[in-house]
Amino acid sequence: MDNFPGVGKVVVAGGTILVGGIVLYKVSSTTANKVKSWLIVRAEAKSYESAKKEGTKTKNHSVESGKSSLPTKGKPNSSKDLKDKKGIKQGRYYDKNGNDDLDIDYRHGGTGHKFPHRYNWKNGKRGPVY
Repeated sequence: MDNFPGVGKVVVAGGTILVGGIVLYKVSSTTANKVKSWLIVRAEAKSYESAKKEGTKTKNHSVESGKSSLPTKGKPNSSKDLKDKKGIKQGRYYDKNGNDDLDIDYRHGGTGHKFPHRYNWKNGKRGPVY
């Protein structure tokens, strides 16, 4: 039994899929497991997008220190913070394929920036501040 945000409790057993205590489908166990896998992927994506929007840690979050920048590849649907002696300098989110997706900069050199600010990544390139 798993609890999926926006769906409720889902049970996949003996070829039956129950959602919120109601029999949704009677199917082969292979089909039931495919549905369960799809629901898990969907719930993880929803959780990732929510964390990214709110600027909070994902379920699969980590911290790096002692480096000048974060890697452009990471674990799918994860977040990572870059920490130095002053604290968290930058956060990065990695999409479903583990590619850089969003940066939140909390501080860095240069002038003319309000902190924190965000950058979207597209095709391996960091876009403008928004």
